[in-house]
Amino acid sequence: MSFCEAGSKNECIEEIDHSNVLVQENGRKVNFQNPDRKQYRRIKVDGCLVSQETIADWIVTEIGEASVIVELKGADVKKACAQLFATVVHRDCTAWLEKKIGLLLVCSRVPSFDTSIARAKIEARKKGLALTVKCSKHDCAIADVTGGK
Repeated sequence: MSFCEAGSKNECIEEIDHSNVLVQENGRKVNFQNPDRKQYRRIKVDGCLVSQETIADWIVTEIGEASVIVELKGADVKKACAQLFATVVHRDCTAWLEKKIGLLLVCSRVPSFDTSIARAKIEARKKGLALTVKCSKHDCAIADVTGGK
């Protein structure tokens, strides 16, 4: 299924049971491993479900278990964190999130002397969320990002 071809919000949402659930953009990608082929929901948020707002790129959900909000970014970590936090509370996104939520930022590089990641992780913890930051490409399970089952 191709996302957003007809401009309908339904075109942004895909339910799948693939062994690997991939989201990618501009050379950055995340592969969520799903060896038991459980039911997942992959939602293209930015530019599809939600347009012209500060919002993350994707929501990937193991249905009935947990959701991960994904931002695939260059090096602007501060902006990426703002997009992740905005998605958690956005009116068009909250209905698609499970109670257990993780935040995943995949960026091209992490500035070595930037405290924005540390501050964002503290802010996430205060909100009961887990924030994971990785570079370029990442393979994981949903539980790795949400803090386990």
